Amino acid sequence: MATHAVPGTGLELILNAAEGVLQIVVTEDEAILCAQEWYRSERATEILAPALAELATSLGIRWNDLRRIACVRGPGSFTGIRLTLATAAALRRCGRAQLAGLDYMQALATTAVMRRGMLYGGHVWVLTHARRNLVHCQPFISYGPEIPAQPLQGVTLCTPAEAVAAITADTADATLVCGT
Repeated sequence: MATHAVPGTGLELILNAAEGVLQIVVTEDEAILCAQEWYRSERATEILAPALAELATSLGIRWNDLRRIACVRGPGSFTGIRLTLATAAALRRCGRAQLAGLDYMQALATTAVMRRGMLYGGHVWVLTHARRNLVHCQPFISYGPEIPAQPLQGVTLCTPAEAVAAITADTADATLVCGT
């Protein structure tokens, strides 16, 4: 009986600057090679390119070997999102990498579902900082720990008190709140 090798995911770069932290992750075949967080959001433009150059050198990788480049597409800091998207587009020109946008709220909800082993039907409310005493707020439903959480409605920009009111009005049997 012949066996077929399952192709791996290859070399991937993930960038996030939607909030106050610049995050860079490099994976190969789903194994994390490097994960960095830079807590200098006001200097992210100055940090990103040198950090990526240092990563390439220390990991011995070439950017034209990337199979995929993913960027968090928001909601969040327009400047941070624009920085990572422009960098991803430039790196894309070096090789054959596919570009992908990651929904930040869904990623946070799905991570919470996976970590908690949340079963079908549970609700996950994701809150992230939006400036000026506002938050991004979005509810999701769990389809189990192996399937991405699905949004119940779009992202709402509201005060923390309005978010608390919406969450406490939720009648789901299992409710989880996560985010920043």
